[in-house]
Amino acid sequence: MYASSFSPADIDDLYLWYDFSGENSTITKDGSDRISEITNGEGSTNLDMLQTTGSRQPLWLSASLNGLDTADLAGGRIMQTDDAGSNVPSVPQPTTYFFVTYVPASTGERWLWDRGTGWGLNYDDSRQNCGKSNNTTWFTDGGTTSLASTGQWSYITTIFNGTSGLMRQDGVLQASGMSTGARKISAGTIGNFSGDEHQLQTWNEEIAEILLYSRALSTAEIEQVEEYLSDRWGL
Repeated sequence: MYASSFSPADIDDLYLWYDFSGENSTITKDGSDRISEITNGEGSTNLDMLQTTGSRQPLWLSASLNGLDTADLAGGRIMQTDDAGSNVPSVPQPTTYFFVTYVPASTGERWLWDRGTGWGLNYDDSRQNCGKSNNTTWFTDGGTTSLASTGQWSYITTIFNGTSGLMRQDGVLQASGMSTGARKISAGTIGNFSGDEHQLQTWNEEIAEILLYSRALSTAEIEQVEEYLSDRWGL
């Protein structure tokens, strides 16, 4: 088990925090360990993630990674904000994401993160997507970079910032100067496209934690968060 006095909330502009261990988010699940809701650890209730269909609800896994709980998205399970019925603000670039997840080794596209549903804005103007295409992790507008490793647990850092986006895996820079366009993010969908129409492109693996900051973090701040994630999840 990790031991740390640092919290991601110690860094300014933390916008989303989904922690599937349940320590920093509240998990709602049924007697079959199917998760119907995870709250945003930053407190904005219209950014809580939901899933009402039982067969699509992530499965809660007790103490599955470094003594902490995670969620399994296998079988096309996803979660989404209820932005069809609430006012989810759009966040412009730059933004900084951190994901702790098992990275699929399978070929083909696998989507980990996309915008939410129900938005009246142009779809391509309100999405920042993160996922994997064959053996690459990619940003919006198709910018790609090779992943160091697949088929393992990793912590992944991405910055969306016009023509200066970057991607890191397990604390190692994989690419910089990535083109991420100018898209905003209206959060969000975990595990697939926001439209949920591509059943063969679901992430289909375990997920532990997601952080989103509404600005580009400095290198020192990134390293702080990455050290926290590495220590906490034993990676």
